[in-house]
Amino acid sequence: MFTLAIAIYGFVVASIGTLGPLLTTALFGNKEYSEIYASAVIGLAVAGIVALPGYGYIFEFTGSYTSVLVAIAIMLTINLVLIILAFKGKKKLEEAGLWN
Repeated sequence: MFTLAIAIYGFVVASIGTLGPLLTTALFGNKEYSEIYASAVIGLAVAGIVALPGYGYIFEFTGSYTSVLVAIAIMLTINLVLIILAFKGKKKLEEAGLWN
């Protein structure tokens, strides 16, 4: 279990610096890239600032990180679904000729 957790952690940490810019470019292109990516990064920073103390508070109230891990799994699933929908939406816009 620990080896699996370390492997997942390694992939996640490695993707933080590369996945965001790649997804931003793939979905929105290079036009106004800096403004779009800056908005995304601010959201990530605020989430990190709020989430870490939040996890601690939840542990203090419940005595376990189980509910936190379940919440993270749910958020990751929602994130995956939204990324898939974003790419499908971009494809529809391209087919309709509304995307440059």
